[in-house]
Amino acid sequence: MKRFTLSLILVALLVGACAAGASPTSAPTTIPTASPAAPIKATPTTAPSPTPQVVTAAASFDGKVCTYVGPTDLARGSQVTFSLVNTPAALRGSAGAALAIGAVVDGTTLEDAVKFSATHPATEAPPFALDPLDLAVLYPAEANKGHTVIAAMKANLYLVYAATSPTDTNKSYPCVLLKVFDR
Repeated sequence: MKRFTLSLILVALLVGACAAGASPTSAPTTIPTASPAAPIKATPTTAPSPTPQVVTAAASFDGKVCTYVGPTDLARGSQVTFSLVNTPAALRGSAGAALAIGAVVDGTTLEDAVKFSATHPATEAPPFALDPLDLAVLYPAEANKGHTVIAAMKANLYLVYAATSPTDTNKSYPCVLLKVFDR
């Protein structure tokens, strides 16, 4: 049953990525991190579109690495539906992670997010957050039921990251930065 469920999850991720214009054979991009045991992977899947889009994106979390499959360049006003899969490794002794999408200050880099997350708990807002209270969040219990969260891309730059519970490890795992542009 677990193998069947994992197969369905993989198919859903591939279908979602293909619907967004990705190739199912795209290789994830590994970005250097503060911890060599926790690489970050992101797979850009579409070329920028000049008009707002309705887009599907997916992330998975294995307890150490947040992997993103979806577009990284979006037109302002695009609506992105995010899903999250907490793998069995992420669920071992834990509820898994939440997925958070928040606007960040222009010029923020993924390296900035990785450095901050290496030394601060997930419950602490980074100095580059535009509005720490304005987050789209998919909580583990909802993600584990297959629910999604929708984020409207209004700011110029968004950080997508997995975050573990304050009662667990209370860490954040940056996935990717999404760039938003005008038509």
